[in-house]
Formats: sequence, C-alpha cells, structure tokens
Amino acid sequence: MNPEKNDLQRYDAKRLETMVSYLRALVLGYTISGREDLAQHACAILDASFINPKTSMCPNLEYAQMVPGKNSGQPSGIIETVNLVGMLDDLQMLEGSQAYTPERQKALQKWFGAYADWLHKSQHGQKENTAKNNHGVWYDAQLAAFYHFSGRDKLAKDVLQQVAKKRLEPQLAADGSFPLELARTRPMNYSLYVLRAYLTLARLGDILGVNLYDAQTSKGVGLKTAIDFILPYVRGEKVLPKQDVTPWNSNYFMLMLHTANKHYNDKAYEK
Repeated sequence: MNPEKNDLQRYDAKRLETMVSYLRALVLGYTISGREDLAQHACAILDASFINPKTSMCPNLEYAQMVPGKNSGQPSGIIETVNLVGMLDDLQMLEGSQAYTPERQKALQKWFGAYADWLHKSQHGQKENTAKNNHGVWYDAQLAAFYHFSGRDKLAKDVLQQVAKKRLEPQLAADGSFPLELARTRPMNYSLYVLRAYLTLARLGDILGVNLYDAQTSKGVGLKTAIDFILPYVRGEKVLPKQDVTPWNSNYFMLMLHTANKHYNDKAYEK
C-alpha cells in the first residue's frame, strides 16, 4: 500500500475514514447521553459530506485506488467505502433526534441510491462484481446495504439471493477455509475480512427474508463451517502455515460473530 494514501492534503482516503469515525463518536455520544448538540454536530457532518452540493462527495469511486503513473482509478477501489455500510447502522441511532429530520433522511437515501446505481452500472462496478475473492463479496454487501437503505428492497433481495451460488459455492472449501484469502500475504486478516462480508450479507438477509446463515454449498458447508474453521486461529490454539506480513486484529470479526450468534445460539462463540 502506498503510504501517500493517508496524505490528508492530497487524497481523500483518510478523510473518509476520519469522517466515519467522528460521526460514530458523535452518534454514540448522543445515544448514551441524549445530548442534542452531539446529534446536531453529527448532522452537520452528514450535510457537508452527502447533502450540501458545494461540499458533498460525488456518489462514485471513479478515482479510488489510483496508481500514480499507471491509472486514475481502478475497480478494486470500490472496497474503500466498506465503512459506509457500518455508518448506516449509526444513522439508525440518530432517528430519535430532532436534528435528524425526514428531509435529511431522504437526502441521504437519494445519495446512497445514486451510489448504488453507479456500483451496478459503471465499468468499475461491473468489473468489481466479477472479483473472485473478498472484493466480490464486499461489492455485494455494499450494493445490498445501499439498496436497502435507499428503499429498494427488491433489488437488495436480488443481490442476496445470488450470494450462495455466486460467491460461497466457488470460494468456500470443504474444510471451511477460503483458499483465495489464504494465498494472500495477510491470510489471517483476509480470512476474517471475507467472513465479515458474508456475515454482513447474512444480517441483511435476516432483515429481508433470505437465510444466508444456513445456506450451504454443494460440498455441504456454509458460513458456520467457515466460522468453526477460523475460530481456533482467532483463539491462538492454531497458527496458519503462512503468517501475515503485518499484525491482524479480530475485533470487528468478533462483533459480527456476536450478532450472527443471535441466529446460531452457540455458547462456544460467546466465549
């Protein structure tokens, strides 16, 4: 990864990450304290980032993950907005606030609807849709989440209904591993990352009536098999043959597993 990516003066990646982080802090503060000033500040960030035409982001990622001297952007850059999926959860906590008006909600739905259309129709989006590894799964998770938020549940459901055959079938091995992620320089990190994407899709499916928690491939394996495969490595009971080149962190995965366990109800997971 080019360290210039985090240059706040030249590029937007760190700005996007910071915006989502600040918004989450304010929303959690409002939820815990009930302070309307925190909700108002959160809404000011939403206005600047998504609503005000003078400052808002364009609903596309034409120029994401550009490689200087090679291209102005590439399909893999679509994964840079994965954190916006979690941001939509944060917005639900704002719904009791006077500041989060129906007009703001509609404006945000319009932005995410436009972004979903770009993901579906653009060359970058169509290319990312064909990705064989976690990129393809996160593409689906973003598209389904943004369709759902923008009020187009039929389209979201269409995405979810294809996941088992289109993604899980070719990606998940009989032992519950994801070979394409294990082959990377950060196999543990990406194994957890792709599972997070699948569990995000399963949670959306839970809302929209598509059961991905129990979906199985022709090998008779599914997401629970994948969870059971990776947990001994998360607990430190086993070590993958190929070590990650940088440290890995299981925090986000464990949060997703806790949510998934409302379905599985496996006491071992809660440990």
